[in-house]
Amino acid sequence: MEICEESGFFHEDFAKFRSDISDSEFRAFSQLENDEQRVRFVHQIVEDRYGGKLWSPVREIGVGKSLAKALEAKERGNSAFQYEKWQESLRCYNDACLLLPAENDQEKAFILANRSAALFHLNKYDLALRDIDRSIQLHYPENMRYKLMERKARCFAALKDLPTALECYRDTFAALSVSNLGEEMLEKKMKETHKMIINLELHIENVKKYLEPVKRGVVKKFVPHVDKSIFFDCTESEGRFARTRNHLKPNCVLLKELPHASVVMSDCSGTHCDQCCSRVEVLFSCPKCVDVVYCSEECLQEGSRGHHAYECGFLPFLRNSGANVVSMLALRIVSQKSEEYFYDMQEQLENLSNDFVDSLPVDDYRKVYNFVTHDEQREAEDYLKWVVMSVLLNTVLVAAGFSKSGSLKG
Repeated sequence: MEICEESGFFHEDFAKFRSDISDSEFRAFSQLENDEQRVRFVHQIVEDRYGGKLWSPVREIGVGKSLAKALEAKERGNSAFQYEKWQESLRCYNDACLLLPAENDQEKAFILANRSAALFHLNKYDLALRDIDRSIQLHYPENMRYKLMERKARCFAALKDLPTALECYRDTFAALSVSNLGEEMLEKKMKETHKMIINLELHIENVKKYLEPVKRGVVKKFVPHVDKSIFFDCTESEGRFARTRNHLKPNCVLLKELPHASVVMSDCSGTHCDQCCSRVEVLFSCPKCVDVVYCSEECLQEGSRGHHAYECGFLPFLRNSGANVVSMLALRIVSQKSEEYFYDMQEQLENLSNDFVDSLPVDDYRKVYNFVTHDEQREAEDYLKWVVMSVLLNTVLVAAGFSKSGSLKG
């Protein structure tokens, strides 16, 4: 199994490292019995021959962010919106969110407000409401806030949440008192809003006994599943695979399981969430980089507290190295936890029974520790390449502050 793409600097750097190793050193490496010995052996060579560093990655913060480019994207969104190209305007506002530097909260408030309008016209009311609330949190100007309150009322009305819609229309009426509208337009708008309030109050009174609590944003709990007819087998020629005891019906769900770790392929990094891998409709961006996107504030916060805290600013280096999805998964398995987590876990990795492992939560490292690796089929040359790639990944973790000791050997 390859660990890097054909393009990328790792191939050339590994070839140089390999040529620097003497025949006797390689023979000594090939006789080592486990991964820990191999890693320590290579780290010692790196320490003695390269001053402890084969690479010196630097965290790139803010690269790709640009206020000017974000404003250009916003203007393209505004232009598309004027021609009722709602989907195109949404795409442009997403681009603006991605490109906008973190310190521009006021401009972000405007972009989110505009995006909420596009989402409203696309009938994505829950998403529009989230953008409205975030825009207000970012101090959208009070003299223009009546626009957001009215849009919020319309969203709740479309969602059949009439009591909340009424409350928002009342907030709209109150916000108009500090608006920047001219006298004539202000009077017209206040009359229209007051009329909506009266009509909605009457409507709610008439249908009050039929109103039911509105359920929004209900997330179904994930339930793992494996079909009872499935079992796993292994042969020397075919490796491990699944079999079934019965004939399967079309559209039968065989297996549902959350991954222990997941990564988005680099060519999908602008379209799929870096945390949950779902396709991004409304983009949430890392404030420090443009290398990943998120589908929600929840995914953004979870990623920022976990793996992205160590990967942020280093993804261009990793992608330029040629590290492929296998290598990135190896990094993610580590970066989604803490150094202390693995130190505490060390003594618990021996004598793991299958029943015990099956009972563990999916994010427990012991869940994947004893996966089949086919070590006996791997050549020493292949082992060496894997270990050198681990040095590259470890170098990134150290540079990112993952290791409290600041050492590859920690």
